[in-house]
Amino acid sequence: MNAERLAAYLERWARYECAPASTRGPMTMLAKLAEGKGQIMPASTAPGYSRDAIEIRISSMVAELAAFNSRAAQVLRVEYGVIRLPGVHPTDTQITRASALPDVPSLRTYRRLLKTARDFIEQKLEDKTTP
Repeated sequence: MNAERLAAYLERWARYECAPASTRGPMTMLAKLAEGKGQIMPASTAPGYSRDAIEIRISSMVAELAAFNSRAAQVLRVEYGVIRLPGVHPTDTQITRASALPDVPSLRTYRRLLKTARDFIEQKLEDKTTP
């Protein structure tokens, strides 16, 4: 997969994560039960939204990454604006974001963790067995 395509997918994922919950994809059965107070009600989601959307797949991949490398997942979320750090503007440089993270000692570590996260997502996207 080329770098531009991966960057575009990650940007779509970030916009999806930052979107209001009402505009996201289909609801889970538990969410439908909770919304309908015990009864299955029609979902109030965007019509025709695919369950296999790349944004949903990347969200699950980031959660999987966080299970064994939480720092890399956190850096990815910070880089794409999914997590907002106090005192850090979205247009700030990587060095500013790196210094705002308490468990990332340097810019070099920040970039290494970001590369680890991107490589993990890219590998999973290329893997045909990913649900």
